[in-house]
Amino acid sequence: SGCVMHVADDYPSDKNHTHINETKWDIQELSKESYFKTFNKEPSNIKVSKISYDNYDSAIVSTIFYEDDNDNKSTFMVIQYKDNNSKDVVVDCTGSCDCRERYFPSTGAIECTCSPCSMIISEKK
Repeated sequence: SGCVMHVADDYPSDKNHTHINETKWDIQELSKESYFKTFNKEPSNIKVSKISYDNYDSAIVSTIFYEDDNDNKSTFMVIQYKDNNSKDVVVDCTGSCDCRERYFPSTGAIECTCSPCSMIISEKK
């Protein structure tokens, strides 16, 4: 199998990181949407605590970790495909278990790590 680079940033450490295209993706807005889907209520004071990056042959996979003032924490994933024909996607697993997103670089498959869980996928051009 190929070599994989894994990087984690405290966010927002500096705005010069180029892993995620923030002109295309509003991380704060996506965090608020994910929070609403995960906790079924409007978020107050969401902060992104960390973004981890996995640079695979076919895609850059970013996992965004966020939390609110009451220590409710969750994640969602942004997959930016390297071929120009595929649209980038946001993957969000939500449910009553501590649901996380998992990407398999060998096949491109995506799964949620526990059940009961729902996977929500949205595309971005």
